[in-house]
Amino acid sequence: YGPPPQAYYSDPYYRPGYAAWRRGAYLPPSYRGYIVNDYSHYRLRPPPRGYAWYRVDNDYLLAAVATGLIFDIINDN
Repeated sequence: YGPPPQAYYSDPYYRPGYAAWRRGAYLPPSYRGYIVNDYSHYRLRPPPRGYAWYRVDNDYLLAAVATGLIFDIINDN
């Protein structure tokens, strides 16, 4: 692992290691430990069977428990 290529230093929107969440992507296993059990407190709808709400920074992700497939995203709740 090394520093980013020189071309990225002039880009003000470059954030190393950051990728926006998107539907259909998979939530990495390291983020699956932050399950939101009190979803009504955060004004989230109840998850369907087999899914759970996960909190990552200020984002809430509805993902499958078994695979981590992201179904829904709520940004900056």
